[in-house]
Amino acid sequence: GELRRHISRMSRVYEQRYNMIVTAVHNYAQEILTPGVIRAGLHLTLNLHEDYSAQEVCANALQQGIKIHCGNEFSMTDKIPNQLMLGLGRIAQNSIEPAIQRLVNCILENKK
Repeated sequence: GELRRHISRMSRVYEQRYNMIVTAVHNYAQEILTPGVIRAGLHLTLNLHEDYSAQEVCANALQQGIKIHCGNEFSMTDKIPNQLMLGLGRIAQNSIEPAIQRLVNCILENKK
């Protein structure tokens, strides 16, 4: 019973985080990021506008203290998606909006 309650509680928490990220992306990055249709467990994929390089964005974000993953880390083919992958597990809800704003700044600094 306790494990089931924990899983149910955490599912609600991750759903809230997911919704907060999607809302922040819509508010701050509508022209450059699109939430992916695939939810990857405790991660969310964001499709990056073709004017930007996911690999460069990831490298710049890491220098700014933001750890995200790129599509090339998970691609099993030669066609590498221009995607970012955000984890839902290690970010506090009150940090989501400022983190998305910082991520947008990293993206804008890396226009091709």
